[in-house]
Amino acid sequence: MPVPADQFANFVRKQHGHSSDISEQTRQKPRKNRRKFFRVALKWPLNASVTLDQFHGQKVRLGQSRILIENIGLGGLRFLSDLRFGIDCSMILKIETTILGKPATFYGSVVWAKELKAEIFQYGFEFIMSEKERTLLSQQLNRLAHMLKTASLTPTSDFVTTDKFDFFSKSKDSQ
Repeated sequence: MPVPADQFANFVRKQHGHSSDISEQTRQKPRKNRRKFFRVALKWPLNASVTLDQFHGQKVRLGQSRILIENIGLGGLRFLSDLRFGIDCSMILKIETTILGKPATFYGSVVWAKELKAEIFQYGFEFIMSEKERTLLSQQLNRLAHMLKTASLTPTSDFVTTDKFDFFSKSKDSQ
């Protein structure tokens, strides 16, 4: 049985103590862009959910928390959250959203983190996927990029048009 979202958040906060501190990570010198794939920049972020799927190779069943996807490419995505995740490749996250009317599920790990504002964090997320999955995602992202050239929103994707920081304060208020 899945665990409620607040227990998931507590679990992530406890696990953070086992990995390096975000403030330590943000003091490191900036890295050059090492992306191998193009990215689709989103004027408005995509509403999504995140949950911990595996920890040290063991399946985990926890609740989900809301996040915002800021950009997405074939290698990964950048997202915002009010949860503090550590950089730990043994922590496999599952991210779910809707792109062009189709459910999209991504597995992977956080590879960088930055605190934007008190309790709002930005993360780089690297996908774990097969070449077949990457090919299908490429087709979907090409369609999305083409549609976004003519309009900043597509009716078949779950874009959030409110302020991204307000999004998280409203999420906390509704809990």
